[in-house]
Amino acid sequence: MRDLSDVGWVKHTVARVKRGREEEQAGRVSAFFAGLEGKAKGLKGYAVTLNEPDGQELMILTFWETRRDMDAFYGPNNRALADLIESSKPLLEQLPQRKDYKVTQFKM
Repeated sequence: MRDLSDVGWVKHTVARVKRGREEEQAGRVSAFFAGLEGKAKGLKGYAVTLNEPDGQELMILTFWETRRDMDAFYGPNNRALADLIESSKPLLEQLPQRKDYKVTQFKM
């Protein structure tokens, strides 16, 4: 296992996607975060998942070095994130809900 002790925070985001639009929305979110690699301060990684068996629940986990970096990214000044959410509204049954978690240990 790899020690990922520099991951200090996780943002957990869940949204309900309209039936038949799950893969499209997951792809949009994945492309958004892939475009941030090496650009978003403190972002250590991300996971984009669809639940099984119905696939309508989209969960995004982002892994952050510090809470400050995480809060800055998810703050009101992040126009790119706001644009992603706004353009995703036609694909969603429920807008994203977020929770923050402090990491006590993370190995992979």
